[in-house]
Parts: sequence; C-alpha cells; structure tokens
Amino acid sequence: MNGLEAAERILAFEAALVEERNKTSASQRLAGFRNQLLLFIKDTARGGNAERIVALEKKIIKNDLDRYSNSKPMADSLKAALNEFAVLEQQLDMVDKPAQYKPVDAAYSLPKNRNKGLPMDEARQSFRSHSARLGNLDKSRLDDTEKQIIDARRAALSTAERNYIKRQARTLGVAPAEV
Repeated sequence: MNGLEAAERILAFEAALVEERNKTSASQRLAGFRNQLLLFIKDTARGGNAERIVALEKKIIKNDLDRYSNSKPMADSLKAALNEFAVLEQQLDMVDKPAQYKPVDAAYSLPKNRNKGLPMDEARQSFRSHSARLGNLDKSRLDDTEKQIIDARRAALSTAERNYIKRQARTLGVAPAEV
C-alpha cells in the first residue's frame, strides 16, 4: 500500500469515527446547546441593537480565548479581536454625539478613507476585520451547526455595522439615500 492509499484509509476511519461520535449522548447534548446559542445569536441580531450584538460577540470571543485557544496564532487573533471590539464599544458610545464624533470624521477626511460621504473609521474597519476573521473560521473543519453559528455571527455583525452606519449618517447630516 502506498502512502496515498494509507492516507485514504486513515481519512475513511476518521470519518467513520466522527459519525460514531456524533451519535453519542454527549455529542447530542452539545448539539442542543449549540442550537440554543445559534438561536440566541439570531434573536440578538433581530433586535438590531449594535451595542448588544457587539457585547455578545465580544463575550463569544473572550470565551473562545479562555476555553479553546490552543495555538499562539489563534490566541493572537482572538486578542486582536478583543482590542478591535474595545474600539468598537468606544465608537458606538460616541457616534451619536456630534461634538465627540466630529473629530473622528475629520481624521478620516481623505476620499480613500470614506464611503458614501462617511468615514471608514476604526469601528467600521473592526467590523470588516472581524467578519473576515469569521470567514476564515468558516473555511476550517467544523460541523454544520458550528458553521451555522459562524454565519449567524457574521450576519449579526453586518446588522450592527448597518446600524452604526445609519448613526454615522444621522450624526454627520448625510442623507440616508446617499448611504
């Protein structure tokens, strides 16, 4: 048997064992809790409140860092996400306050740093960065529910970002049709 045939056998055994593991009561209980998390994420996103969505995502990131981080690149990525979410929280707090947000607007005045008249500030960069991070997770070996959770998290972040953009427009007096 050559190396590739051996690899094929190993992969087939692995798939069979994963299927067997998924039938265990512990695996089924885990699936139930993951489904609860999925529903909670979707429900939070439906509310449209950017602060709640960001707080939930931050809690998920912190949980992943504390409980599941098993490599330096993973830990570094999760720490970077937490730093970005600290900025997000700060900017969510100031985006509705014209006196506080005008300096942010001025700091992103170059055309390449704007989109439809609004600054592509650190909050918007953080939304995009984290969405890409989740997209990279979606490319890894995960079960169907885990992938649904990632999709729900990305959708929730998109909802939060749209909320943030509307608030930027209102604060800066940009017409909603332009946004």
